[in-house]
Amino acid sequence: MYRLRLVFPVLFVLGYCFQLSYSIAQNPNTTAEDSLLRLINLQGIEDTIKMDAYYHLAGLVVYRNPDSAEILVSDGMEISEKINDLDGMGQAYGWMGYLKAEKGDISGALAYNLKSLEVAQKLNLKAEYPIILNNLANLHVDLDNDEQALQYFLECVTINKELGNEKSLATNYNNIGSFYRQAGNFERALEYFRKSLSIRTKIDDKYGQSYTYSNMGTVFERMDEIDTALYYYQKGLKIRRDLNLHRGTAASLFKIAKIYLIKNQLNLAEKFAKESNEIAKTWEYTYENKESAKVLYAIYKAKNKLDQALFYHEIYTELHDSINSIENQRALIRSKYQFEYNQKHILDSLEKDKIIIENQLLDKENKVKEGRISVQRLWLTIAVLSIVMLIILLLAIRKNSAVRMENLRAEVKLRLNETLKLKSQLEETKSVQSPFENLNLVLQDKLTSREEEILDALVLGLSNKEIAEKLFLSVNTIKTHILSLYTKLDVNNRTQAAVKGSLLRIQKNE
Repeated sequence: MYRLRLVFPVLFVLGYCFQLSYSIAQNPNTTAEDSLLRLINLQGIEDTIKMDAYYHLAGLVVYRNPDSAEILVSDGMEISEKINDLDGMGQAYGWMGYLKAEKGDISGALAYNLKSLEVAQKLNLKAEYPIILNNLANLHVDLDNDEQALQYFLECVTINKELGNEKSLATNYNNIGSFYRQAGNFERALEYFRKSLSIRTKIDDKYGQSYTYSNMGTVFERMDEIDTALYYYQKGLKIRRDLNLHRGTAASLFKIAKIYLIKNQLNLAEKFAKESNEIAKTWEYTYENKESAKVLYAIYKAKNKLDQALFYHEIYTELHDSINSIENQRALIRSKYQFEYNQKHILDSLEKDKIIIENQLLDKENKVKEGRISVQRLWLTIAVLSIVMLIILLLAIRKNSAVRMENLRAEVKLRLNETLKLKSQLEETKSVQSPFENLNLVLQDKLTSREEEILDALVLGLSNKEIAEKLFLSVNTIKTHILSLYTKLDVNNRTQAAVKGSLLRIQKNE
């Protein structure tokens, strides 16, 4: 009977797929998305088939319409949880973790990735652990929790070594190298990039090698070793051309063009930048289009071809503003989630402290009780020797015990009241409106007009050199103004200054 119930849905789906194939052959405009939608809307279809259809359809639309993908995954997840399909739940949680992260909801992304890890553990899918842990690490990088991020990265290394998964281990080393590069620790970055490259060369992972070469080139460029940087960029470019990796090729080309621009070899720089720009425009790669346009602007400016320089500057500015606007919005959202994340951890910590205090008080009370029992035993021993002594001693002990118990109860009550009062105050603080809803930022000192100009430039994501060119000042002067801004804004870095600058703009507009 079980076999018959299993065969029927299989035959049904095969018949439906044949019908869809015939429909597509008769009508070429019918798409895979239409077919999946019709499959989902069929009456009486098995839950597992409908669940898979939801996930497959989400995969088709995710890059074009992430919001629709999230709705589809949510519907699939509902079915997975209803029928307790662990594999389906794992897929759903992985999808939701990715979609939440893309929308800037870091807290939600963390929650779904942890759920995904829990499912992988239940199914004993240890090979999936490094992927999920790597996602968690990158989310903690976004929250500036570098210590936790590094812990996850290193945990990935341990698991990959146990599994003997060299390809995943190489990717892992590459990610740790990127982590140290972002932190400005170039020696450690190169150490891990070389570990990654060694494995990728050994297993002949050409795709991975191209990205490690590019990453190493970036490190050497930031260390001002431009000839070494050019060497690694060119090695990465060769592989990307051979593998027909369009996006990677465009990225390598504009990076090489930048090096030739620094070396004042303008014709070579122009050649590579133009090719990068053409590929980026053809395949609609926004970031690569922006960066290649920026290099072309600098090249034509150096060649005194002002019309062409202006043309590419306008392209760069338009794309830069678009990308920067999105990044600023994401930064604000991430700041909000980081605030809520930290606040939740404070509450959790307070709850733990309360439990510790209660346990300590309970231990003290138990010790007092144990002490009283010991005294009673002593009383029984002494009773054999002297009844009179026993009565006197018992009265003294009872009186002393009553006083101690009264004092202990008073201490317990006092500490519990203090704990509850502290928790109440923190919960009241939590219920206060988010600092992002009603902006009222007060600066330590009023900004000068020049500092306001520089703060606006930081919000736009300009570098010190770009700000200096824009305001006709030296780079050192710009650095001095930025340090002054950090003090007045009470921030520690450019990103915090940019976020606070954006908030000041909103406050001023209101």
